[in-house]
Amino acid sequence: MEQELDAERSESDYQRRLNENLLRISRERANADRRLQPKKEHTGYVVVSSAEKEHSYRYCGKTKKVLLWETVLQSPYSVDFTEEQARHQMQELFKRGENGGWLISQIGISATYGKGYAELIREKEWKSDVSKRNVLLSRRLRANYRAGYWEMIFLHTKPLSVVPKNMRAR
Repeated sequence: MEQELDAERSESDYQRRLNENLLRISRERANADRRLQPKKEHTGYVVVSSAEKEHSYRYCGKTKKVLLWETVLQSPYSVDFTEEQARHQMQELFKRGENGGWLISQIGISATYGKGYAELIREKEWKSDVSKRNVLLSRRLRANYRAGYWEMIFLHTKPLSVVPKNMRAR
């Protein structure tokens, strides 16, 4: 029984390493296809657009409007990936890196709040954060078949900070 368990662990480890290598190769090919340099180290994420959008919300029984920001971030994941695979891989945007920040903090998004804008402004502990920080309110996934890559669309409270050159679409 112990030998079978060791064999299963070994096979599982082999499959995990194989999957990591396939993802790395896929990212490098996507980076080369989009002329992102250095293709081996580039995250593969680029900001396609960021625009101010009018957003409606309910507050105290009334419909109000606010200007929020919508940013489209293209991933290195081909539309040949399933929605589920792309969504799973794009969780890396919210994992803490070596510097302790998220990958999306490079473009100025520094907090996340999942209950929507109306709830955000109602919560006292968040009120001061809204004026100081760029808060992510929602995220949606989109397949861009023209470009051939999955994209993440973010709704957030402030404009992006200066987008690093390596994260700008060409």
